[in-house]
Amino acid sequence: MEADQVQAKKTDAHGAETGPKNSANATVPKSVPMTQEKYDEIINLERGNRPNDVGEYLSKDYVDSHLNKFKEEGGAFIVIEEWISAPEYTSFPKDGKFVGLSSEMDQVVTKYKDSGGDWRVLRDELNLGENTDLSSAKISYVKLSPNDPSFEYSMPNGNERGAYEHEWVPGGLTKSGTSEATLSGGDRTIHNNNVDNLKIISGLDVEPLQ
Repeated sequence: MEADQVQAKKTDAHGAETGPKNSANATVPKSVPMTQEKYDEIINLERGNRPNDVGEYLSKDYVDSHLNKFKEEGGAFIVIEEWISAPEYTSFPKDGKFVGLSSEMDQVVTKYKDSGGDWRVLRDELNLGENTDLSSAKISYVKLSPNDPSFEYSMPNGNERGAYEHEWVPGGLTKSGTSEATLSGGDRTIHNNNVDNLKIISGLDVEPLQ
């Protein structure tokens, strides 16, 4: 899977930086209808201070087209059991859970399998943070059914808990170039802090990875 973003900083003949000026060191993809200046501006705002309404910088047509892909294909995500172990949270969040597009997540999982199960593939492809260690984690891959009425998808705005500093970028694409959305209705998915419980929930396709 090819990313359509350039991560390295660019300089001119005098050594002056000409590339992105944002904390994620990300260049706006050609497919995202934003200027680099606006892209930088949104990224550099602190989480919680970014516009809740992505319509302030993305067109309705672009957002609708992006989210229709998720409705038609279904979303997909990895679950790390340690991350759902807090006893006060027995389900996924009601709103704001990040998910990938099913077809693209399949490619990430295939790349992980082809690597011999190198967990760093998942970490890096999904932009989970360079200091994240999944070496001993129990990981499963979850796919949602297409057009499942139990769930709704939204364009991420960067105020979500999972919008990590130096990693999140606007426009519905990760720094690695994979499509992402946020999920509403996750509170109806009761896991009781055990990833194995997801296997018995209707509408979920669950595959253990590690």
